[in-house]
Amino acid sequence: MLPNPIPQGCDVWVGNLHKWLCCPRGAAFVWVRDPWQQSLRPLVISHGANAPLAPGQSRFHVEHDWIGTGDPSPWLALPEALRLLSGSDEPAQWRPRLEALQQRHHHLAQEGQDLLLAALGVPGPIAPASMQAAMAAVPLPPVGQCDGSALQARLRAQGFQVPVIPLRPHEPGLPQLLRIACFAYNDRADLERLADQLAMALRQA
Repeated sequence: MLPNPIPQGCDVWVGNLHKWLCCPRGAAFVWVRDPWQQSLRPLVISHGANAPLAPGQSRFHVEHDWIGTGDPSPWLALPEALRLLSGSDEPAQWRPRLEALQQRHHHLAQEGQDLLLAALGVPGPIAPASMQAAMAAVPLPPVGQCDGSALQARLRAQGFQVPVIPLRPHEPGLPQLLRIACFAYNDRADLERLADQLAMALRQA
């Protein structure tokens, strides 16, 4: 979801690839800074723990690349997912095209946020655009004034898969949010339709 997800100075970073990169579930990665690679061991010890190393080969990779009888199919699907999302068979084109797609997702989420805020009559976003990527959230009436589960169900019946997230669902008076996530298959018309349906669904909830 982020163009440069590994922050400067980070020692270890873990990410899943089954959402924003459309890989099968089970596709994930761990990035580890060099000094820590020698001490980080996998949870499952397998043949890589005592396999002989070729010159220049990393024990970290030998231990982590194939663990026990784990199925590598989700990881092997990653290049195909990158081809699909980038629209290119050329690996050199994947990054710039994915970054353009990420920018589109971000702008669409910002447009959707503005549409929903206007539909709700709520001023201003709850977070600046610089802190949002492909998702945005808008405030709803608090728990006790609005049944968030009923609202989510009504919107789902209209074809919208958007979560309603209460801070604590059983405590009246606390805020709850509606969150949108924008991807390649979404467009502004989807968000306009959601904004149109939201006011009615909110009244019913």
